[in-house]
Amino acid sequence: MEILLVLIVLGAAVLYFFRGNARRGAETVRASIFLTGLETGSSVAEANTVASLDAENLPASAIRDAIERVRLRYGGKQLPMIAQAYRKGMKPKLAFWNQILIDIFYSTVPERIVAQAAPLTIDDVIDRGRLYRSLNKHMETLEVETDTPLGFRMSKFLSFGADMARQAADIPTSTDEMDPGPESAATVLVVQQGIHTLMTLEMGSDAVKTSSYKAEWAKVFEFTMWQTFRYDGRDPKDERGRQILELGRRMTKIAQSENAVLLQHIFDAWDSSLSDLSDESIDQMGSAMREAVDWCQHRLRRP
Repeated sequence: MEILLVLIVLGAAVLYFFRGNARRGAETVRASIFLTGLETGSSVAEANTVASLDAENLPASAIRDAIERVRLRYGGKQLPMIAQAYRKGMKPKLAFWNQILIDIFYSTVPERIVAQAAPLTIDDVIDRGRLYRSLNKHMETLEVETDTPLGFRMSKFLSFGADMARQAADIPTSTDEMDPGPESAATVLVVQQGIHTLMTLEMGSDAVKTSSYKAEWAKVFEFTMWQTFRYDGRDPKDERGRQILELGRRMTKIAQSENAVLLQHIFDAWDSSLSDLSDESIDQMGSAMREAVDWCQHRLRRP
């Protein structure tokens, strides 16, 4: 009878545990803050200090970042991330029995998930931290709040960078009369390579072929195309935008097979601009844009 009672109580606890994921939302956000702190160079103690927030004091930006981390790295499951944070040294705020059950049921899940994803190198972790710091440094210039979603910040920086590169290269702003042409095709090429640069820094150099990379890339690209050309891919009547996009993608694909040097120059220019918007980095962006336009003009003359 006592054994049966114990089993009933344990079963009820386990049921409550699995049905109560929503109640552990605050712990999920704290885990995200803690793990992000470790990835950006903080010590365990420093990461714990930043993550030691009560539920009512959690910033909206941290909640959004936690949702993105759970979706991209843990298959939409919050408890594996909490378990991983515990094993890396996060101080729990959940009840002790909750901690035990998380450890029992999810102690190996993160390893299985990570095994399916591209591995992170130490350089990837350093670069990812640099992306967050560098983007936030530019947000004041772009008049964007630093607690806005990362994808929006990336898109604003990309659109700003493309405009800056066109101005530095003395290329006029895109108009209906000149599109689609080498100038707009080069802009799409530069923007696409810029997204690749930022996404590589965010997700790691080995994540390019993963589904998460492609999904995030498409989302940032769609918004950046709107910022740059006012092209809405969901509007079937936007013929101009569709033609610009098709030509730009075609030239990008050709460049990937024929002109790796150009792509590297564009990548380096974005990397320099991300680090510091100086006269040198602006000139470098302009030079990369001019090189892209000249190559597109030359390549479009060929059959």
